[in-house]
Amino acid sequence: MGRSRGAMAALLVLALSCAGEDGRNDVAAGDSRLSDTPLELSTDGLLDRTAADCDLGADTPPDAGMDVIADDQAAEVVPPPCKEPDVAVPVPVEPDETFDLGPYLMSPSSTSMSVMWRTLEATDSLVHFGKDEALDRQVGQLAAVTVHEIVLDGLEPDTRYTYQVESGGAKSQIHHFTTAPDPAQPVRFAHFSDNQNGPEVFAQHVTAMAAWGPDLLVGSGDHVQAGLEEPLWKEQLFGPGRGLFHEVPLQLAMGNHEENSPFYYDLMSNPHPADHPEWESLYGFRFGNTYFLMINTNYFLCPIGEVELPDGQRMRELAESPEAQSATWRIALGHENAVSECWGDGDCGYDGTLCVRNYVVPMLADRGFHFYLSGHTHAYERGQVGNLVHLIAGGGGGSLDAWCKDWPQTGVVHTAHHHLRFEAGCQTLRMEAVDLAGTVFDWVELDKDAPGILKDEGPIPDLPPPSLNSDR
Repeated sequence: MGRSRGAMAALLVLALSCAGEDGRNDVAAGDSRLSDTPLELSTDGLLDRTAADCDLGADTPPDAGMDVIADDQAAEVVPPPCKEPDVAVPVPVEPDETFDLGPYLMSPSSTSMSVMWRTLEATDSLVHFGKDEALDRQVGQLAAVTVHEIVLDGLEPDTRYTYQVESGGAKSQIHHFTTAPDPAQPVRFAHFSDNQNGPEVFAQHVTAMAAWGPDLLVGSGDHVQAGLEEPLWKEQLFGPGRGLFHEVPLQLAMGNHEENSPFYYDLMSNPHPADHPEWESLYGFRFGNTYFLMINTNYFLCPIGEVELPDGQRMRELAESPEAQSATWRIALGHENAVSECWGDGDCGYDGTLCVRNYVVPMLADRGFHFYLSGHTHAYERGQVGNLVHLIAGGGGGSLDAWCKDWPQTGVVHTAHHHLRFEAGCQTLRMEAVDLAGTVFDWVELDKDAPGILKDEGPIPDLPPPSLNSDR
């Protein structure tokens, strides 16, 4: 999270105190950690941790209980073969209003999950959780805060957990989450963007996405109309999405309407270097067989001449990282698009962002990314740049734009409120664009062995013509 926290050094000691624990470099100070046994809260707000809580005692040699293999005898770790997923199960949408916001889920991985919520008064934080329907483990903090984040570590991949949060003696309802699968395994995710000042429309998307049963939710920005207005985060995002966000983790890119607000950084939990808190809005993460690169298009991303600026370098390094390049599928999300055929007044005062057009999208295409998902324009537009599918999917709730210009890169334009759903399988990646009536009006299918070639594509015949809504 972007806010400052105490006890950084103490938590580092805790994180390193047990041999064999998996430390995560991008976790900010103050996050609580989970052991393999239930832990009790200490009076300083951190979890008690002794040698008895660890697998190895204080006097045990560092290599005790471990198989030590010489470098020349080290066996290659072979991931399990990819297995196509079972039929998806709809997600129950039952909003729990015990607390002001949440609980909601962020920073998912195959072994961890962040649970977040907000209270009106500063109070303690506690999460009860367990596999199946048990609540036999707990982790928490005594430090009094209003925005709560508890990181559950040491979880099992692709496993369903039950959880309940507690603050100030009040307990939420019981909810569930499922950890990400192992890195080679398929995932299903849904995308929305530009819901901003249309919470009633966005609520319909939430219901539809929940019925489809995603493993993950991602967004391309403008999730509130004015990020510096604190009430809008509840009214336009966390309120309409409350029931779905209890059960499915959420990761969002920043748009211009977020206004680089401190509320974004307070309410999000995104991986980032500890010495660059601003990069919590420019980050990447792996979820199953898919790598997601979340780009803040408000940053200076393009080089100036031969000089690569820090934000652009960060973006490129994430795109080139082993975590990204080893993924079956690579998806980048940013708010602003490269080329746009629509705009609010029916003339193209905006027709795309030059930096995204001339640098970001070509850079992603050169590094084997499959999709760039954007918004900013309140319409649906699909095109292709090299091997990369360029999508504008700004139909989450804001008033719709009108067609105004033709770009040769763009093949499909449709003005309707919509969201996207993706099935990232072992061999193919399928995207479907879905309107409020539940109609799949466009789709694309890619084969991992044929980059840049559309195995299958829409749209449905006789799409209605673009229309104008000037109330943008």
